[in-house]
Amino acid sequence: MNQVRLLVVGVLLICSGLGCNRSSPADPGDGDKPQKRIVSAKIVKPARKIPSFGDLWLSTWAGDGNVYVSWGDGTGPGTYYPVPAGLPEADSSLTVSSCAGDPVVFCEDFCGVFSCDGVTTYEPRVLTQAGLFRLSGSIADFSGCDGDACIRSIHIPSGIPQFYLGTDPTQRRGDKPSGLLAYNGTLYWFGHQLMAEPRYGYVAYSTDYGETWTEVPNSPWAGDSPFRVFMVINMGKNYELNTDGYVYGLGIHGELTPQSQPVYLARVPKDSITHYQSYRYFTGTDSNGSPEWSGDQLNAVPLSGVTTIALGAAMYHPGVGTYLFLAVPDDASGPALTLYYADQPWGPWAVAQKFEGEIYIPGIISKDTGPNSFYFTAAGGAGVGDTYQLIIAKIEMQVESD
Repeated sequence: MNQVRLLVVGVLLICSGLGCNRSSPADPGDGDKPQKRIVSAKIVKPARKIPSFGDLWLSTWAGDGNVYVSWGDGTGPGTYYPVPAGLPEADSSLTVSSCAGDPVVFCEDFCGVFSCDGVTTYEPRVLTQAGLFRLSGSIADFSGCDGDACIRSIHIPSGIPQFYLGTDPTQRRGDKPSGLLAYNGTLYWFGHQLMAEPRYGYVAYSTDYGETWTEVPNSPWAGDSPFRVFMVINMGKNYELNTDGYVYGLGIHGELTPQSQPVYLARVPKDSITHYQSYRYFTGTDSNGSPEWSGDQLNAVPLSGVTTIALGAAMYHPGVGTYLFLAVPDDASGPALTLYYADQPWGPWAVAQKFEGEIYIPGIISKDTGPNSFYFTAAGGAGVGDTYQLIIAKIEMQVESD
């Protein structure tokens, strides 16, 4: 979304989460570092630019073998020009030579991705604030898909477009994805509304792989809640790497903030994801290093060793045997994409690698992980790809020998 990218530029300027290979659900490590060290990590370049238009490419790996990918403020996969809903001319092709007078929404961003030479012709597609598409096949071979074939839904979760001809978009819902989870044939959408500094976060769900959505009402993640942006920790296909029966999520106050913000932890029984009253919030560890939980989210304490200025993404990596969190903290040297890791969702968390010059909202892809690698997406900002479209890259990690 162009607002988020502008805000990123402004920032530049100014098993109990148990994995399949663990024997104990609460292993506190050595007190300040995870037991298994990631010595370093590197981004494998060049990244792949997938023909598409949008931002916030978060994903989950479902039981049907497909990866379901969100986007915000765009048209999704394919080379379509964005128009507001209700535009009569939205059924005709268009050549774009400048952003003056054309019916293109987010025109400057569109011309930053596609050629606006006055010759190349594009078909229209309605701009949505929040959509979902299906990524089939291997991540390594994915080069794009036609939107008509792979888009599952737009205007999630309400079905109401934020960008409607003649209507002030600030007066309509502006939902954005915080995280996605696939479990037992249901997709769960952890969303927030509005962008950047949301008023509240919520859960929505789909039992038809994203064609239709139901929002769970009466969310408690509003006001001073540190879970207005809820970044679910994915654990393999259909969440099958989890063994303790809980879904874990990392929480922050805002999608994008000028300074680093603390990160919090919550969990819920995986068969009660739509029941807000079943969520419990991490309040620290006891004298044995075991996690303690509260039903009151305002009792939650920040996780040690991890901060971020923006929405990130997390997963359990079966090859390395640790939890990973891609985020963008801002330390004394400025913001940069950072890979954190931990033995358990509650930490202790440590920095595996800081990627200087890479500043964007990342999304981890849980499918097709290698023994020491994983794929991720990049959205907006500066660094890998550096455009307003879907960017897929790979991170390889060097792990300390056992």
